[in-house]
Amino acid sequence: QVDYDLSVLTKKEKSLPYGSLVQSGTLDSTVVGRKPLRGTDDAVYHLTVPTVLLPSVAITKVCTSCNAAHAIAIDKSNQAYGWGRNEGLVLGSSFGDSTVVPTPQVIASDIST
Repeated sequence: QVDYDLSVLTKKEKSLPYGSLVQSGTLDSTVVGRKPLRGTDDAVYHLTVPTVLLPSVAITKVCTSCNAAHAIAIDKSNQAYGWGRNEGLVLGSSFGDSTVVPTPQVIASDIST
């Protein structure tokens, strides 16, 4: 089991710099398109307002897939971040056998885009 640091999620930004990665909706990719939210679900993964995911990182590109429920973001240093469903290890094997990566995590460094 991977321990995720959720302290980077911020909801009260007064202004956002260019390249901010913001998301709303659920970060729990086991729920997306599969089952309705329950009142007992961990609310920390359910972003009811736009939330900054990587406050100190300038993102230049984002790729996402609505069917696969995962996303990749690339920062200005060509470092790739991935989050969402990791079924078939589509986000990489560094997360062990975890099929969920709820917040953006580094999956590759110095990639060429």
